[in-house]
Amino acid sequence: MWTKKGVMLVITGLGSVLLSLYLKNYLFLNLGTIFLSYVVVNILLTRKRFVLKVERNLDKTRLFEDEIIEVELKIRNSGFGISYLEVFDVIPKEFIVLKGSNHFFMALKKGEEKAVRYTVKCPRRGVYSFNEIKFRHYSHSFMLYYDRILELYTTAIVLPGITEIEDFRLKASFPKLFQGAVTKRQIGFGNEFYSIRQYFPGDPFKSINWKAFSRTSKLMVNEYEREDINDIMLIVDARLKTALKNASENPIDYESRAAASMAAFFLKRKDRVGLMIFGERISILQPENGERQFNNILNSLAALKPGGDIPMKAVQELLVPSFTPHSPVIIFTPLYKDSTVVDSIRELVAHGFEVVVLSPNLPMFLGRVSPLDGRINAMHRNSLISDLRYLGARVIDWRPVTPLVSAIAGEGAVI
Repeated sequence: MWTKKGVMLVITGLGSVLLSLYLKNYLFLNLGTIFLSYVVVNILLTRKRFVLKVERNLDKTRLFEDEIIEVELKIRNSGFGISYLEVFDVIPKEFIVLKGSNHFFMALKKGEEKAVRYTVKCPRRGVYSFNEIKFRHYSHSFMLYYDRILELYTTAIVLPGITEIEDFRLKASFPKLFQGAVTKRQIGFGNEFYSIRQYFPGDPFKSINWKAFSRTSKLMVNEYEREDINDIMLIVDARLKTALKNASENPIDYESRAAASMAAFFLKRKDRVGLMIFGERISILQPENGERQFNNILNSLAALKPGGDIPMKAVQELLVPSFTPHSPVIIFTPLYKDSTVVDSIRELVAHGFEVVVLSPNLPMFLGRVSPLDGRINAMHRNSLISDLRYLGARVIDWRPVTPLVSAIAGEGAVI
């Protein structure tokens, strides 16, 4: 490809030749011949092929929102020497360059390798891919350049940001003194001592109280209180109506952050947490505890994409027969245009589930058409919240400008 400089030299040379024929002046002919000869020599000397080996490394491929990544590009020249090489590493549009640059120039001798580093961050969760690296090789005189695109795929998973929650109590089937793994005064395997009794054949030897045996000469065994934990289901609304195209703030993003924060809190309490996402289809992670379950939940929330329009009624019909009875259910939804919400939550409450609805309230989202449309949607939403609270559900109306912890405390999240 020609640069502006090359085009100007060709035009000047041809113009000088034509002008010499018109004026019959050999001075212009000589000048034009010099310009065109210079161009031809540069074309002949310019080597079109260049051989590069490129490696892209990220210091982390799994990170939280607003966390910083360092990107390293290693470029090795396996061909002839390159005096002027322009490199542009194409990053996802959601990423912001903080330090250094993904667009730079370099010179490479034959067999030489150079490394370039820059740092980026991403403020929104998602699964992103670094795809192409664009190269542009300039001739020595900057009259010509040759482009090449290298496809080099590197994936980065940006997990939703987590807010540390200090307290979030839920009412269980029976009164409990503590959160998370709590005792129910039932004999079984556990850590808390309950009583001592006489040994019976079949009792495990590890439960024998040898100190009591030394005092009484009778085999005695320890009994412990059984520890039970809560099963909690997080339900995330990922329907098409939860997001706007090219919007920096969408309910689905706030839902994912709130769900991740809740999962971190309950799993830390040793509860079993499950995740249900409904949009184009309904996907379920069965309740489990531990670090692996937390990672699975974060990965699912990071990959959330709005789509579909499955009604909440379908979620309720699937949840009632399959989930642990009388357990907490936390629903994350903007409460926007779904006529089945009231009936669905009425059924969940009627079946004994403890229902919490955490609803992101974005005025700009509700007013997607006009201010009047926004006021109508807000009135409908407020009426729906009143109906749900009347049914016995706890609704947390969360304006995202308010920290999640403050919204939970302000709405009285203790059921």
